[in-house]
Amino acid sequence: MNPFLSRPGILQQAFLVILLVGSPTRAELQEYRTIPEKSSIVITGTSTLHDWEIKAAIDESALLLDLAQDESGPEIVQMAVTVPVRSMQSGKAGMDKNTYKALNADQFPRIMFNAIDRVSAQEGSEANGWRYTVSGRLSVMGENTPLSVPFLLEQTPDGGVLITGHTVFLMSDTGVTPPRAALGAIRTGDRIVVTFKWALLPTTSLP
Repeated sequence: MNPFLSRPGILQQAFLVILLVGSPTRAELQEYRTIPEKSSIVITGTSTLHDWEIKAAIDESALLLDLAQDESGPEIVQMAVTVPVRSMQSGKAGMDKNTYKALNADQFPRIMFNAIDRVSAQEGSEANGWRYTVSGRLSVMGENTPLSVPFLLEQTPDGGVLITGHTVFLMSDTGVTPPRAALGAIRTGDRIVVTFKWALLPTTSLP
């Protein structure tokens, strides 16, 4: 018989130490939910007539963090972001109509982004937060497109987190045909910049 296993007292003591001190790989998972009034997306681009800007809301989105590695920054376990297509507003009714048509808003009312891997903070994080680059799938009109999104994650005084950043891609890469107007005389540029501010609170702190 193994002499170590024949001494149950040692096993009990070791188990008690693990319970009291905690495993070094123990996860401390915390779910966060969006604060809609403090979150927003701004999409900018060009056209043959002028540059343009569209604002959109972030809704029904969630974030799951592992807070066990607090010194090096929390690990992102899950990330899911939803943008209602009809929340996209440019301040110009004609442009909004063309946007909803290009995105087939009636059949596909939401644009979604989902992270596909757990992600740790990058080394050399800033004093006010941690930097990440998340790889995920952008779902537009039912088509999934790989997309990497860099951002800064900061802790907020209310116990929540704030995620800010921007990413650049081509509309055509997501299956979207850049809108046209005036019988094709006005053409929208393919390249867009998406800038985001996503404020979240722990689920236990939400009303």
